[in-house]
Amino acid sequence: VGLETTVLHDKDHLSIELGHDYSYSDIEEHVLIDKKTVFNGSNYVDTELKLFEKDRDFVLAIDFSFDTTNSNNAVLAQCFQTNGMDGFKLWYQDSPKVTWGTASTSAATLGRREIIVLRHIKGENGIHVYNSNLSGSDVAYVNLNKARATSADAPIVFGCSRADDGNYENYAVGAVYWSKVWFADLGEAACKKLAAWTHEQIPFDVMGFKRYY
Repeated sequence: VGLETTVLHDKDHLSIELGHDYSYSDIEEHVLIDKKTVFNGSNYVDTELKLFEKDRDFVLAIDFSFDTTNSNNAVLAQCFQTNGMDGFKLWYQDSPKVTWGTASTSAATLGRREIIVLRHIKGENGIHVYNSNLSGSDVAYVNLNKARATSADAPIVFGCSRADDGNYENYAVGAVYWSKVWFADLGEAACKKLAAWTHEQIPFDVMGFKRYY
């Protein structure tokens, strides 16, 4: 028994935080969802924050799960403009997917929680997608590309899609547990750490020391 006994005692509550986060004094960041937000097929969150009004670096993390009751075209998160197929959307189309323009990649399995990280580098037409892939041993990665730069006036919306005319539709059933955007390129190593595990806290009660190893 060492220094831990000067901090914790039997019956104390201890919360272990899983997942990674970053914060820098010189980087603009926005926490979009700060706690578990359940979407029941009729509610949504419109952040009014636009990613693609100009070409710039950004990293966006979304910790999420799709319910097993979703139908095709259900959208859990997007910043997407249909006219021109610009932006991204996290949606259900036979399976949960991330779409960038017209290109898509698998995002999760229905009913299973995952975290996905989208990294865009200024000057590139593509987007780097990092996925927690919690059923595997490594973070999954794919680069989705398209022929031209993305330019869209659409905001980030959770729980449904927002049409170009401002109407909300294609509601999803699921949850977003945490989401954050940084307006900078954090780099591949940081994106992989963000995608390594979901952003959650697990509570414990202290019941003695050096009992398990």
